[in-house]
Amino acid sequence: MKMRNVLDRNRSGFSLLELLIAMIILSVLTVMVVFAFTKRADEARITNAMNAIRELAEGEEQICVHTGFFTQLYYLDDPATTDTVNRPNNLQGVFINPKTNPAGQMVDDEDYIWQRIRPLPTNPNRHRGPYLEFKQQVTFDDNFNGTPVDPWGNVYMFFTPYGFVDPQLGVVTPGGVSTPSGTLTYDRFTVVSCGPDGILNTSDDIKQQF
Repeated sequence: MKMRNVLDRNRSGFSLLELLIAMIILSVLTVMVVFAFTKRADEARITNAMNAIRELAEGEEQICVHTGFFTQLYYLDDPATTDTVNRPNNLQGVFINPKTNPAGQMVDDEDYIWQRIRPLPTNPNRHRGPYLEFKQQVTFDDNFNGTPVDPWGNVYMFFTPYGFVDPQLGVVTPGGVSTPSGTLTYDRFTVVSCGPDGILNTSDDIKQQF
């Protein structure tokens, strides 16, 4: 009789309590795996943004060495013109003078820009792009080759001591940018990503100054 009871218990399989405990353990493990994967993905995006911002800052420094100007971020992946006679028609609202007071105002004189970047062998200040190749970019209209965007789909922003470099309007807006946390300004040339939250001027902003 006792032997029969033992066999019956062995054939009954897992009890309801045992199944419930197993499901709870599996659920906890699944949550832990998803959390770890999400954290790693977020860390990878942050690292990518930091690398991209550093490359953008280095590109700006290079083009300034070659031409004497900083430029809109989208211009960094433009190839240099080989035409030594005809001035390009996309110079307006692109080049930024680092020597104005405050520094970083837009250069409006296209003839002056052309003299500085004209691809003549005797001109040491000529444009030698492209300086970068963007992996992600957004196009505002037909006049733009595309402004680079961060891993969260937001455009990288460029600030000068004078103000915010607006890629759509082709101007440097004096006084910075108004945000929910107050007006954002920088006293140095700065490339900024809004970071994971997509909101400018918060603690997770990613930036590179030069």
